Amino acid sequence: MELAFWINTALKKSLIRNKRPKQTWGSAIPLRMKSYPLKLNALLS
Repeated sequence: MELAFWINTALKKSLIRNKRPKQTWGSAIPLRMKSYPLKLNALLS
């Protein structure tokens, strides 16, 4: 019973770790997209 509990918590932790990179990519891409118009305006001006 205790062993199953530890395996379950380890699996949950690994799932959380696997989700984090996707969240960082998801937040990084919109920030880059927002910065592109600013760069274009700087180049045009």
